[in-house]
Amino acid sequence: VIARFRPDVVFSKGGFVSFPVVFAAWLWRIPVVAHESDLSPGLANRLSLPFIRTLCVNFPVTQPGRFKGKVLYTGTPVREALLAGDAHEGRRLLGIAAQTPVLLVTGGSLGADVINESLRHALPELCRSWHVVHICGPGKRVEVDNDRYSQFEYVREEWGHILAAADLVVSRAGANTLYELVLLGKVNLLIPLSKRVSRGDQIENADYARDHGYSAVLEEEALNPQSLVAAIDTLRDASAEYRRALDEFAVPDSVALLSEEIQRQVTAAAN
Repeated sequence: VIARFRPDVVFSKGGFVSFPVVFAAWLWRIPVVAHESDLSPGLANRLSLPFIRTLCVNFPVTQPGRFKGKVLYTGTPVREALLAGDAHEGRRLLGIAAQTPVLLVTGGSLGADVINESLRHALPELCRSWHVVHICGPGKRVEVDNDRYSQFEYVREEWGHILAAADLVVSRAGANTLYELVLLGKVNLLIPLSKRVSRGDQIENADYARDHGYSAVLEEEALNPQSLVAAIDTLRDASAEYRRALDEFAVPDSVALLSEEIQRQVTAAAN
């Protein structure tokens, strides 16, 4: 495909299928611009580094060792539906009164069983103070008799509005999710995926966010109904401090930065 269509530039987002394309582009002397979402590059981008002209990064501290190309802090483009989320519309969709605090809990698009289980056992305590909105994952819905608890297997078009309505968010620490929470100024508690089932990238992301005052963190190994309630209570009490840190986050113009770098590489290759 590279040889037949001969693009002016290749943009790689990582993933296991990206390395052969990046390597082929390098063989054909086609410049490659890559993007890394996590604090440290994943395997595909690590393998691709020798063949990349520019590595665009989600976190300004990301500096891959031995990389001879250009590192550019761009952040990540966020879809317009999230940026246009409306809290009033979110509450209307959920049927939640304006004065009721909203706790949004999500384990990602596929859900997270360990978070689901701890949350459901903690509901009697949490629902005294919150209306709990729970994104539980496909096929993971269970019947719960509590009018201050709303659960969904998955949310699509309404996600921006529901996220806007949340006063506090409990989430995994995937790079894109974390970036969206910080960009939107959402007070959040991160429960990163443990090293037992990952390379530890979510732990690195969560540590960075905690060190910068953007997030509170509860390690998965310490997660249970009691620790979840305690962490949420502590975060709620300190929410003003977290909001101040989130307000200081300088949002980069990710779309413009990425577009300009891609065009720069196209121009340089033409010359």
